[in-house]
Amino acid sequence: MIKWGQRGHDALLAALLLALSPTLSGCSSDDEADSGVNGMHPVVLTTEMAGMTRASIANNTFVAGNLVNLRQGATSKTYKMSNATTMVVNSGEPFYWKWNEDSYTFDAWSYGNNTTPALTMDLSDQSSGSNNEFLYAPKKTIGWKTTSKSLTFYHQLAHIVLNITYDRTPTTTNVVIGSASMSNKGTFTIPSSGNYGTWTTTSSGTIKPKVETVKTKYSAVIFPTTSYTGVLFTITTSGTDFGGTFPYSVSAAKFEVGKEYTYNIKVENDLITVTKANVTVNPWQSE
Repeated sequence: MIKWGQRGHDALLAALLLALSPTLSGCSSDDEADSGVNGMHPVVLTTEMAGMTRASIANNTFVAGNLVNLRQGATSKTYKMSNATTMVVNSGEPFYWKWNEDSYTFDAWSYGNNTTPALTMDLSDQSSGSNNEFLYAPKKTIGWKTTSKSLTFYHQLAHIVLNITYDRTPTTTNVVIGSASMSNKGTFTIPSSGNYGTWTTTSSGTIKPKVETVKTKYSAVIFPTTSYTGVLFTITTSGTDFGGTFPYSVSAAKFEVGKEYTYNIKVENDLITVTKANVTVNPWQSE
């Protein structure tokens, strides 16, 4: 049996500390600061939206509280916008980059007017004016060391805007988009590549638009289509000395994803006037 005195014990301890000193010195304060929860880095992403900047998700910019389904591989978590551009986990555990060198592939889609991350949209009633759009951010590989931890979202619907003027201001105006032949519910298929998916429509009928300005401006999102024939919108007015119901029909009209269609309409002498020159088509978003 070997017996250790205090002097021998101290010498052994000193030798052990000397041997470990390179390892201990390698742990800098920066490494500790970067360690995150349980030594992992929570995934916090920023967002970009392809297109013009406006006031809300219905107008091309996220607002705080909007929900987004963030997917890493085949696993999804609900994230929310903490402001117009920053996306954090809504509740529970976030995704993590487990090590500084980790990279993962993410894609995402907005909840739209759903309360769950369903890949469906019901466009039949947009009168509340909020969260009626559906946006998708295509797959992107992002690592802890990636400089721009950002996903870009693209509109997956088309947008219609109606600007209405009158020769005599009506007492009331009611606007309806579409007819029995217009698709108003659908299911989204995520693209295997590119920025745009496809829709399988499941129901048809009219759409209640958003009232941008009472009597004079209305808007709605619709499913993209290569050919729509039927009533595009109906304006019903009433007044003390005039009024009526004025439908406007189109034939084989094309409404492309990510484009905005503006119709400048004049109601005059109980007639509705919409000419080709008064219809403009602009990118709703830029590539």
